[in-house]
Amino acid sequence: VDGDPPAAYRYTEARMSRMAVEMLTDIDKDTIDWDPNFDETKKEPSVLPCRFPNLLVNGSQGIAVGMATNIPPHNLSEVIDGCVAYIEDPDIDLPGLMEHIKGPDFPTAGIIMGRSGIRAAYATGRGKITLRGRATIEEKKNGRAQIIVTEIPYMVNKARLIENIADLVKEKRIEGISDLNDETNRKGMRIVIDVRKDANPQVVLNQLYQYTQLQDTVGVIMLAIDHKVPKVMTLKQMIQKYVEFQDEVVRRRTQYDLKKARERAHILEGLKKATDIVDELIATIRACKGGMSEAKAAIMEQFGFDDPQADAIVKLQLGRLAGLEILKIEEELGSLNAKIRDWEEILADDARVLEIVKSELLEMKRRFGDDRRTEIETVTGEVDIEDLIAEEQCVYTLTEAGYIKRQLKATYQAQKRGGRGISGMTRKEEDIVQEMFVGSTHDYVLFVTDKGRLCRQKGRPAVHAAGLFCQTAEGALRMGGHGRLRPANQRRGGGVLFPAAPAPAGAGLSSSMEHHVPRLAGGFAAPQTAVQNDSGPQAGAQGDHRKVFQAPARAVEPFADGRAVGVVVVLLRQGRGPCPQGQAVHVVGVGGELYRLQISNQVSIA
Repeated sequence: VDGDPPAAYRYTEARMSRMAVEMLTDIDKDTIDWDPNFDETKKEPSVLPCRFPNLLVNGSQGIAVGMATNIPPHNLSEVIDGCVAYIEDPDIDLPGLMEHIKGPDFPTAGIIMGRSGIRAAYATGRGKITLRGRATIEEKKNGRAQIIVTEIPYMVNKARLIENIADLVKEKRIEGISDLNDETNRKGMRIVIDVRKDANPQVVLNQLYQYTQLQDTVGVIMLAIDHKVPKVMTLKQMIQKYVEFQDEVVRRRTQYDLKKARERAHILEGLKKATDIVDELIATIRACKGGMSEAKAAIMEQFGFDDPQADAIVKLQLGRLAGLEILKIEEELGSLNAKIRDWEEILADDARVLEIVKSELLEMKRRFGDDRRTEIETVTGEVDIEDLIAEEQCVYTLTEAGYIKRQLKATYQAQKRGGRGISGMTRKEEDIVQEMFVGSTHDYVLFVTDKGRLCRQKGRPAVHAAGLFCQTAEGALRMGGHGRLRPANQRRGGGVLFPAAPAPAGAGLSSSMEHHVPRLAGGFAAPQTAVQNDSGPQAGAQGDHRKVFQAPARAVEPFADGRAVGVVVVLLRQGRGPCPQGQAVHVVGVGGELYRLQISNQVSIA
């Protein structure tokens, strides 16, 4: 797992394991076809007569012109159980097979997150499986926490994984790690990650899953060559092809054994006949003046033996003519005749052939089967972005010039007598703080631009520089080409910074959101002069009275999709905006009720 290269071949030697020998069992019994090698000087097997489904058990990786295969390894016992289930019920469906074959089983163990990728791979031949290393959080005596990694995903280089974690800590993409050690030894793998005392170890672990190969995706392409044709197969098709191949192997092996048995029985019959006329045979052989070929021809001509029988007779030793040796010949002949009848019955009965395949598979399971190593968890495995960020209370500040900043609430700690206070933010001399409120990094903050577009953003710090909230002392907040956020008290209109209010009973954007946009009668209040489409009743024509823009109740729901460009809630003329804070509006409800509202962070009915 460390990527160390192997020793040169001149320093090493190897022998096949017991399971590797089983892949070659009965290869000398004409069970498979042989093809010429590259220079046609020798023959090589086109395929091995495996006693177990090696393609599924050991997996396969390879690329070719326009195609690739990536079959993950599986547990031997589970795959054999699946083959036995198919033999017993050829109409078994995928759920039935997956009761036996739970999923891939990697030699480096780990945890498979969710079953959807497994089902897709088994049903279509293609899929993606999320594989996660095994990590636990342990607390030390001094109160600090450690993340102990004991298993890593399959084909992940441990040395590169540790190096990658160190680089991410150095780049501050992962914060909260104070030390990193590799304590792997002959007893097993152990990577120790020390977490800072002020950090949340679960958040750090989620970040490791998100940004490193501690959680990896295994792409599955179950492509195999079927009679020299590459095909992407489902799990059932692969098992079906293997059972059919083993059926052919058993039949060819039985035919080979039957042929050899018949040849041997034919010779034994000749020897048995020769023992009854041994004196005549000896006289005939002694009368021949030539060599062995002449004696062989004479025996064939006078006694009716064929070439194999005559050859065995002339090579017969005199000691085989003893009574006990003759009895052995008769016993061997009887045993061979019984085997011949049994093999003939096997070739004539398809059920007997499949029963032999089944018994041989179960024998392999008994000899080499083991328990599953990779665990399968019934979760999606997707890490929510909020899992990567600790929930903290923050203070959000908006200035009159349109600058916004987020600071931890702990920054504004109470000071004792003589305290000089702290500087919340650096600003321009002519700029002043317009809005300030407290919220969580997991809450939504709503923004209304001077073009009538409403956007929402999580209160967390931006992971990358593309986020809305700046980490420096000041930063201009712009919405691209969709408008700019301006202070609410500027006369030429502008945006209002709304802290998202908790959703009352029966209200909210959707059932999955924690907060909602304040609304009344399904609409938003806007200045009278800013409304282009008159869709609401007049509440007044003079002074600070405003006109109501009547929006459908579903106008709030599109905010739940989290689009960065926001959603247009009202069409405003250039330079105009929603009602500034502190002014009053009149709102007509859907039932004809008239309300006078005071615009503030929390809209209240007067």
